[in-house]
Amino acid sequence: MPLERVLSISTSHMPEASPDFGDCKALDLTYGALVWTPYSETYEGVPRWMVPIVKKAKTEDCIFILFDRDVPAEADLDEWEW
Repeated sequence: MPLERVLSISTSHMPEASPDFGDCKALDLTYGALVWTPYSETYEGVPRWMVPIVKKAKTEDCIFILFDRDVPAEADLDEWEW
């Protein structure tokens, strides 16, 4: 059974508690969200706030992006207070 890589980042990188993930498939979790990294290289349908996060996930070969409130913030990504 193959293991999939997950980019785990803080919910502080989301602009609000329940943001618009655009065309990205997402699952709301109690303390965050799980988003499937889109395959497209054009980033069509990906909200502007999420493009740097998707690029980071693709660079690290991650299939999923986990937004979790207990994960420390990344210095190289935008943060929002809400």
